[in-house]
Amino acid sequence: EERKRQEEAYQEWKARLSQGTQEVSGTITREEALKIVLERVEGATEQDVRMELEKDDGYWQYEGDIYYNQREYEFELNAETGEVLEWSEEGIDD
Repeated sequence: EERKRQEEAYQEWKARLSQGTQEVSGTITREEALKIVLERVEGATEQDVRMELEKDDGYWQYEGDIYYNQREYEFELNAETGEVLEWSEEGIDD
C-alpha cells in the first residue's frame, strides 16, 4: 500500500517536472532552491527532489520532498530569502 502511494507520487512528480519550471520575480530560482535543500541531504541529486513554487499566506514558498536512501525529507523554503522554514525527515518504511 505504502509502496503504491510512493510510486504514484513519483510518477506525478515526473509528470510535473516535464511541464517546465515556474519562476516569479523577486524570488530565488528553482536552481538556487535545489542547491539549498540538496546541501542538507548528502548524496541526493536533483532527480530525487519533487518541488513546487506556491503562494501561501501571501508569501512565495518552495514546498517539496526529497526521496533518497530509504528516507523522505519534506521541506518549505521562503522563496524570497531562501530561508528553510520547515524541514522533516522520516524513514520510508516508518
